[in-house]
Amino acid sequence: MEKRRIFAGAVCAFLVLIGSVRADFFLYSNQQFSVTSDHNQGDLHDTSYVSILSGGRVGNLNSWGYSSVDVSGGFFGNLYAWDSSSVNMSSGGVWYSVLNVSDYGTANISGGSIGSGNFYGNSIVNISDGYIDYALRGYGSSILNITGGYVDTPTPNDYSTLNMSGGSAYWFSAEGHSTTNFSGGSIDELYAVDSPTVNISGGSIQDLHAHDTSTSYIIGQNFQYGSGLVLDGNRLLGTGILSGEWMNGTPWSINILENESTAIIQIIPEPYTLLLFGLGGLLIRKR
Repeated sequence: MEKRRIFAGAVCAFLVLIGSVRADFFLYSNQQFSVTSDHNQGDLHDTSYVSILSGGRVGNLNSWGYSSVDVSGGFFGNLYAWDSSSVNMSSGGVWYSVLNVSDYGTANISGGSIGSGNFYGNSIVNISDGYIDYALRGYGSSILNITGGYVDTPTPNDYSTLNMSGGSAYWFSAEGHSTTNFSGGSIDELYAVDSPTVNISGGSIQDLHAHDTSTSYIIGQNFQYGSGLVLDGNRLLGTGILSGEWMNGTPWSINILENESTAIIQIIPEPYTLLLFGLGGLLIRKR
């Protein structure tokens, strides 16, 4: 009898162990689920939908296919969105959570907070508000759009594109062969390393660090060149304070803190920009 009790206890312990590593919920087809309590893990497939509400928590959440996740008060530890799935976050979150989006996935962040976000393949993230405590990284051909909120360290890499027209960031690092279009918002430190292209036409940048074979275009008017800066054609050499106005008349100044000889900082006064666009269109028509 005692042996049976021991055996039964061992079986129960084994089942508890197995249950602890399985997902707390699986969703398929058009199934929907609202998370209002604590869950270790969840999996979404097909066109299923989950909403993480206030009081809800999912340690690890995976979504595939065309499924969607809404975060509006609760939080997650790690969220992986694959295929063409989508994530919409309006509130909630915690500083240590990690959002990973791959393939053709989409994330829309309009509030709340996460620790970091990683975007791969052809994924897209749109940030209009909220707080990203650490890094926002783009890989592959992903697109990172920032129109508001705060991102501590935006980092486009590979062939990704980052468009920033609002919001704020502390440490901005353009890497790989990425493209950055900065037209608004504020950045404390902008680093261009490897071989990225950085187009600056608005907003506020405190310090610019140009490294390696990076190319930075500064598009504006009424440029003023501080001590230490020399203009060679349209190429800016040296370090110092560069100031001027954006095309809407807003005054600005950038401290060119580092400007390596292999890097290029190009001054593009209007109407040269229109001329460049015209030449680009002519080349496309010829092709």
